[in-house]
Amino acid sequence: AGCQARAGLSVMSLMMRKLSTKTLMDLVLKATAANAHMNRDALVKDSLRPGMFFHSGEQQIQLLRDSNPVEALPEYHGPILFINGSKDHHDSDARWLAACPNANCELEIIEGADHFFTHDDRFMHHFIDRIDQFASA
Repeated sequence: AGCQARAGLSVMSLMMRKLSTKTLMDLVLKATAANAHMNRDALVKDSLRPGMFFHSGEQQIQLLRDSNPVEALPEYHGPILFINGSKDHHDSDARWLAACPNANCELEIIEGADHFFTHDDRFMHHFIDRIDQFASA
């Protein structure tokens, strides 16, 4: 993971230990409230569904720290699509692309999108359509 991702995991870990589930969810909603296009219902469902906020957050963060997908990429020989928002961090884009073992590897930057673009009504459908298009090729 890039430096910014590692710092984010450290902050998330600290917050998971110190704050209640309700407070964490309120912080996520507050952080995304400035975006009038945010699909808040989808964000809440997708945040709660994997159990990140139900006392397993520390284990999930440790799993993210322990895994190294960049190291595993050369073993995968199928098509790979990375999608990132233009307003998100890009400190490891080049590392991801360099680790791809074949020419069927793409990075798409969605202009104007941030880290939560999958829950933003302006970008959500493009994201889904792009994955469908890539998987169908």
